[in-house]
Amino acid sequence: MSRGERKDTGRARDVILANAIEAVIGAMYLDQGLEKVRGFVKKFVMNNLDEVLKTKSYKDAKSELQEVIQDKLKLTPTYAVVGESGPAHKRIFTMGVYFSDKFIAKGEGLSKQEAELEAAKNALQKYK
Repeated sequence: MSRGERKDTGRARDVILANAIEAVIGAMYLDQGLEKVRGFVKKFVMNNLDEVLKTKSYKDAKSELQEVIQDKLKLTPTYAVVGESGPAHKRIFTMGVYFSDKFIAKGEGLSKQEAELEAAKNALQKYK
């Protein structure tokens, strides 16, 4: 992770770390096979399962919105930058979520990914 990403404590960092561990597990599977991966997952992933289930940290607003909208409207939400503000070292992004070309909601964050999550949360309030 970059120095800035290491300092970040937001949802974007969690997503980066989750993607990284997923990539490691996939590489282990390809390199060493299923049995080695099972041992790794049991030792380092499953021991946190109770906490993950209790806090529902497995749910993320973008994934949930996509599931809801694909089920109800048979389309996939898209995201686009609708604004940026602040100095370059502390940029605030505003992202919009769209169903086809229809604007649904917006969200703000210190990264585009964080702003997309906020936009998805706001859209879910309308469509849940």
